[in-house]
Formats: sequence, structure tokens, C-alpha cells
Amino acid sequence: MGVGKTMRHYVKKNWPIIFILAYSLLVMLFVTKSSPLYYQNDWVDLNCFLTVGKGWRHGLIPYKDLFEQKGPVLYLIYLLADLITAKSYFGVYLIESVLFCCSLLLIYKIARYYSKKTHALLSVIIVPSLLFMSPTFSKGGSVEELMMPTTIYLFYLLVKLAHQNFELSKLDYLMSGMLFGCVLWAKYTLIGGYLGFFLALSISLIMQRKWRALWQSWSMILLGSVGISAIVLLYFKSQNALYDLYFNYFYANTNLYDGKHVDIVHKMIASVVYYMQTVNKSWLLYGMLIIGLVVILVSNGLFEDVYIKFIYCTVYISMVVTVLLGLRLGYVMLPLMAFMVLPLIYLIKVASHKIEELPLPICVFLGCLGLMMVIGSNTNINESRIFPNNQTVHIDKNGEKTNVYQTAQQNFAEIINKSHDQTLLNYRNLDMGFYRASGVLPTTKYFMTNNIPHDQLPEILDTQNRLITQKKVNFVVLRLPINQDYRQGVADNVLSNYRKIAQHSQFDEHAFTYYLFKKK
Repeated sequence: MGVGKTMRHYVKKNWPIIFILAYSLLVMLFVTKSSPLYYQNDWVDLNCFLTVGKGWRHGLIPYKDLFEQKGPVLYLIYLLADLITAKSYFGVYLIESVLFCCSLLLIYKIARYYSKKTHALLSVIIVPSLLFMSPTFSKGGSVEELMMPTTIYLFYLLVKLAHQNFELSKLDYLMSGMLFGCVLWAKYTLIGGYLGFFLALSISLIMQRKWRALWQSWSMILLGSVGISAIVLLYFKSQNALYDLYFNYFYANTNLYDGKHVDIVHKMIASVVYYMQTVNKSWLLYGMLIIGLVVILVSNGLFEDVYIKFIYCTVYISMVVTVLLGLRLGYVMLPLMAFMVLPLIYLIKVASHKIEELPLPICVFLGCLGLMMVIGSNTNINESRIFPNNQTVHIDKNGEKTNVYQTAQQNFAEIINKSHDQTLLNYRNLDMGFYRASGVLPTTKYFMTNNIPHDQLPEILDTQNRLITQKKVNFVVLRLPINQDYRQGVADNVLSNYRKIAQHSQFDEHAFTYYLFKKK
């Protein structure tokens, strides 16, 4: 068989997978600000992750050498992104696309249990418009987004349980344990779904007296989760950074922010209350989640077994409780959007019951329609190169758009890269993307100012001020509200030791003027 014929045979056999991969790349091209369609991803959180990932790649140990508070698995992902591209966000875009492709492949595999091949693709086409709604998706690259395949994997296991007489393989349980470990060490507030799944599964197996399955499940789950955790702990132990890992990732997150004195029970109750308040404000969006839950529990279209419904409900509630323990921001709701997947599959199953397989051209047309739905549900496109003269690139002091097609980050990077001394400090703000644009590594542990109150961790700002007073860095970058005179807004130690060499105004949630100072 010739190469051409072999290739055609492969494409014909696997065209749904090829379609899903291409669709993933195309969708992410429009929705994430890390894609080449955008000037940059100006989200401060993502830039924090990238700076730590870059630093780790160059020998700086997270937590010990760079202060940040997400989990090491997340920084490993961003290390890989930096390995792909050192200054741009293209590596992030590729990783986002691959992980999103994993989510869609899982959705497709789930849908194939209930529908024909092309009907299953309808789920793949429609789901992105639900997952990527603003503001839950934000600007792309959140840990909530990157961990989405782990949540959908739980649905996949539930469907397998429903179709395999409540039996899963050792590999299934091992994988669930490993993914739990990954989630635990990426952002621990996302583990609720897995905790709910493990608990409800165990109760269900005990009620059914499936003792062998119970033993098999927990032995494999523990093997997977403990294995991942052991790798993490042993690595940071070898780097003499185990305490730094504990302090940054666990202690700082639970004790140093506002609301630190609130106990865990009250936080859990507050999570449920916040969820219901959000639903009340956005019935069209979040009401679908509740309606979808009711449909899954009441109907027998997807699950007939009461134990499967029990597990699904427990996963849902557990995710609501834990995912909202942290900040009350739109993007933290993103994991909950995954619970629209199974109701959507059920709806497509009912609607296409008597419809034959759809021809490929119709699938392509529906894919284009689905892409239009995605673009319509996500507002990031307004800040892309498609609209080059937009406020996220440059605005003047009066708030008017200008014909400048370069961001502050790109502008300042050109200046910094021309200097022999390229040391840089991101002052009094979260990481604004200047380390990324310039390719400069931080020279201090506190390379940015976190949202932790000063009285809780004074060494962050104290260290930054000491570096400025002693002129330990050549460049200092900061930002102020656009109409504020920098001579009143910039700290005296900066004005005394540094001179302003550039400024640039642009919009990032609010209108700011960015300032670049150079050592006198």
C-alpha cells in the first residue's frame, strides 16, 4: 500500500479526531489572548505563572527563589510553554489547544456511548460556546481552564461505570488518582470534584457489597495520587525548598489574605451562598447548570443507576463548595461550566434520535457555526489584531484611541533590551508582562507585589523598596491610573534614585499609564 493511500485510509478512519484537533486549534486562536491573533496576554495572573515557569527553567526554584502561590504542576506547564517560546505567548497557546483538545476528545468519547459518530461531534462543536463564555474564561491560561480535562475525565468514568456494570479497570482508577494528584498540586481548591467522586464511589461500592472493586479502586487511586505527590515533595526536598512550598502554597493562601480568620466551615457555606447569588444574577447562564443537574437526576436518558446519579450529584456539590473557597471572580466559575457537558449530550441524543449520520460537509458547516457561537460568547476578540486600533494597545491621556500598534510591554522591552544592564523590577503590582516581553529574569524573590496585605507579609514591599533605594536594578516598571500625575503617584524612593524614560497608556480592565524608570 502506497504512502498516499495509507494516509487517505488513516484520515478516513480517524477524521473525527483530526477534526477535533483542528477545531481546538481554531477555537483557541480566537478565545485566548495567548494566541498569535493578539498582541499579548495582559492578564497579570498568567504573566506571574510564565515568569515563575521561565525562572524555573533557568534554575530559579519556585517558592524558594520566586514568590508565587499556585501549585508546582501549574508552573511546570508554564515551564514547558516557555521552552516552546521564550518571549511570546505562543507556547501557552499551543498547550491550551492541546489540553482543550483532550477535553473535546473525552466529550466525544462520552457522546459516542449515546449517539452516532457525527451526532457526537455536535457536542464537540457546541460545548466551546458554553465553556468559553465571558467572564468565566477570562483572558486564557487560568489554572481552571488548564485543569478542565481532569473534570471531564470524571464524567467519562461515570459513563463507563454506567455502561460496564459499575466496573472500572485498574488503569482507570490509577489515572484518576494521578489526575487528582495533578489537580492537588496545581490549585487545591479544584480537588472538590475528585473528593466527591472518591467518596460517593466508595459509598456506592460499599452499599453494593463490591468489596473487591472497593479495594482495587482505592489501591490504584492511592498509588496514583501518592506517586504524584511523592515526586513533588521529593523534588522540593532535594532543593531545600520544602518549607517554602508549604508556606507559599498552603499557608499564604489560607492565612495571609483577607478573610483569613474565617474558618473552613463558614467558607464552605459562603461558597454555596455565593454560587446561588451568582445564579440569581445570571439565570440564562448559571440557571442552565441547575436545570442540567435536575435533568440528569430525574431522567434516565443518560444514567439509570441511582448510584451513578448519586455520584454525579456529589461531584457537582463538592465542586461548588471547594472551587469558590478562594476569590469571588468570574473565572473561578469556569470548572462549573463543565457540568453543562452531560446535559448537552442528553439534549443532542434526544434531538437526533431519528436522524441518520450527517455528511462531512454538514459537519464542517456546523463547525463553522459553532465557531461563530464561540466568538459571540467570548469578548476577547474585541482586543485582538482584528481590531488593531483598540484600547488594550494604546490610548492617550484623554482616553481616546490612537494609531499606535505596540503595547507598553513591547515598547519598554525594546528599550530594556538595548541596555547592557537588563535587570528589572515590577514594582507595586502583580506581574504586568514586562519580564515576558523583555525576556529578563527576575533578580529578586519578590519580583512583583502580590495582593497580600502589607501587614501580613511586609517583606514583599520592603524588599522591593530596599532594591530601589540601593539601586540594585537598572529598570523599574510600574503603573498608575491614566490621569494621575506620576510625580504625585510614584514613591519618593523611585523619584530620588531613578528617572522616567518612557510612558505608555493602555486599557487593562481599567485605563492605566505604564512608566519605565532607569537608574540615575
